[in-house]
Formats: sequence, C-alpha cells, structure tokens
Amino acid sequence: MSFVLDNARYLPCFITEAEVESLSSGGNVVSEIRDRELRGKMLRVQEIAVYPNANVRVRIRNDERSIEESNAMSLDHTAQFDLHCRTLFYLNLYNSSAATISNYPYRYGYWLFNPTVADKILHGMPLTEEEKAIAEEFDLVRLVDEGSLPLPMDTMLKRVFKKTRTATVSWRGDLPTAGADVGSVYSPVGKMLVLESVALEKPSDGTYTTALNINIDESSFHSMRAWAASGATYDIPLWIVAKDVIKLSLTTNKAISGYNVRFTYSEFRVTKYIEMLFGMIAREEDEDLWKRVRSGLGPE
Repeated sequence: MSFVLDNARYLPCFITEAEVESLSSGGNVVSEIRDRELRGKMLRVQEIAVYPNANVRVRIRNDERSIEESNAMSLDHTAQFDLHCRTLFYLNLYNSSAATISNYPYRYGYWLFNPTVADKILHGMPLTEEEKAIAEEFDLVRLVDEGSLPLPMDTMLKRVFKKTRTATVSWRGDLPTAGADVGSVYSPVGKMLVLESVALEKPSDGTYTTALNINIDESSFHSMRAWAASGATYDIPLWIVAKDVIKLSLTTNKAISGYNVRFTYSEFRVTKYIEMLFGMIAREEDEDLWKRVRSGLGPE
C-alpha cells in the first residue's frame, strides 16, 4: 500500500516505499503520483531498486519527460537517480512474459518537500506576488543563476537539524503471527526525533507478508514489506520527523524464529528556525525569519 503523502506533517521527509506485487503479463503501474496529490509539494526520487528478472522492464517517467525504460536485471539499490517531480512521478513494472510473476519485490525512495522560492526559480515555476517580493529582497535570481542556491539537501539538513544524538538500535526475537513490538523512542524536552533508516531481515520466500510498521506521534504513518528489503545489515534510507515519539512494530502471516531488524534515529534541538519551518510558530511572530525560511537561504 503506497504512502499517503498527507501523513507527512513535518517536511522535508524521505520515504522509502518497499512493496511486493504480483505482476500480470504486460504493464503494472505501481506508482503514479500527480500534482493533485502533491498539492504544491515536490518529489525528488533518489532510489529505484527492483529484483533481477530478465522478463521485467522498469518504465519511469517524471513530469513532462518521455518514459525511460530499463531492464530489471541490473537495477538494484546501487542505481543512481535524482528525479525532480513537480507534476508527475510514474513507475510501471512491465512483465514481458505470458505468465504472472508472483510476489515481486521493489523499492523506491523520495524526498517530499515544500519548494522554496529558490527552488521555484531553479525549476521555472511561477511565483506569487509575495514570492516575487522575497526573491527581490534577497536577490535570489542572481544567487540561483550563479549556482549558490538552492542549497543541496544534505547541506540544508546539516544546517537546519542540529543533532545532539544519533543511535542504532538492533532487535532480535521470535516473530509470531500476533506481531511484535521492536522499539519506542521518546523525545527529550526541547528536542525532536528523526527516523533515519531501517534494516529488515529478508524472509525465506515471498509468501511471507512480514512488514515493519512505523507509528509517528501515536498515529499510523507507514509500512514496509521485508521481502523488498536487502537484509538486516543494509540500511534503507528514511527521514521521518516526530515531535514526541517513534514506535516500530512487526507483523507477519507466518511465524519466524530469531528475526532480525535494526533502526537508526537522531535527536535534534528545536530551534526558532525549526519552529517556523514546521509551522509551530506563526508568521506574525517573526516576519523576517518566515521570509528567510520561504526564500531557501537557510539559517543565518
């Protein structure tokens, strides 16, 4: 089941979809995210990985570009992507054989974020009158033209999220059909949390529905199928922010003895910039900071 974009309250957010599908002969659309779902947000797709099968062709399209097609035999997690999607991300797994391919695993990961004024200038997106005023005040067109903006995502993350702790937690236990809790992490006073990655042991075959369920601030957020993972020591990237608590649990249709999983999380300080970025304080409280957040310049 695909991630519900509206679940992401705190942006930017990195989601990895790890799913399993039975592929009928011909085309199988596994993702089609359009502007009506994005509602002004953008995607940057940075991972597409599929199980090697010579009969599967991976068809990818973003925005107005033509479909690009790759064979599944060598499209694993080392493949490199950075697809900027304003109006469309489309992923189709085409089965060229006459028979159904059962329990086919695949993954794709993407940043979901609100484009800043600098992002909009780079991508030729229309600006509101308010955004034009911000662009003029901060000379953003020149900064984009000379390559200073937009800031790379990893640079922005380091400047905005001031981490005070990062830890990896591993869990090993018998996984019954009733499920199991993997762990809960609570934020200290003045801090928030971010789930940065998970690693899931791959079941013995695709008939296992073993899945990791992610609960953020006491609400169901996302789930990932273990059959689409790459093992308990390969970290699948995420960036999921929680205000109060992250809870992880496992479900399965078949019991597994000695199942392994791990996850990595960080704590970060709640700054004024973070509060404005996440809408925790009103624009009227600090107009200058609000404009700086919207501009894409990052903290001073």
